[in-house]
Amino acid sequence: YYHLVYKKKLKKELKMAQLKEGASILHIGCGPCPYTALSLAEHGFKVTAVDCVEEAVDKAEKLVERKGLENVVKIVHEDGGELSCSGYDAVWVSLNVYPKREVLERAFRTMQKGAVLIYRNVPQWLSGRYELIPKETWENSDTRAALSNLGAQSVMVRKRFRI
Repeated sequence: YYHLVYKKKLKKELKMAQLKEGASILHIGCGPCPYTALSLAEHGFKVTAVDCVEEAVDKAEKLVERKGLENVVKIVHEDGGELSCSGYDAVWVSLNVYPKREVLERAFRTMQKGAVLIYRNVPQWLSGRYELIPKETWENSDTRAALSNLGAQSVMVRKRFRI
């Protein structure tokens, strides 16, 4: 899955985000296998990855250590819906984060101006399992979307400097 689908999806997201090397990224909903956080670190970013499930955090920490990336990926046990996202250049929100809309809205509200929010929507035919958040949701932002395999969508929202 990583090489067939995920790697291409992340490449599109990074192109949309246009982040500078060394940018600080918050990844909400990293899970026990924090592929997004690890991949972002391998692209030269400093990543804080959070999950609200303690067991997932423990497993993620062990994987980060095994990969030798503990200096650039910090794993934290935290509720993504209660985080302040200020101080980060970008915020990645995993597909399975719940409640998705509330987490995305808080992330956007607390992000610094110029920061980027990236999230994923499943294809329309899977929308019964996941909440779809259309790119048109975001006022006072520059928004782009990129399609990937089978109609899934990555959405990039950049918070504007001026209103």
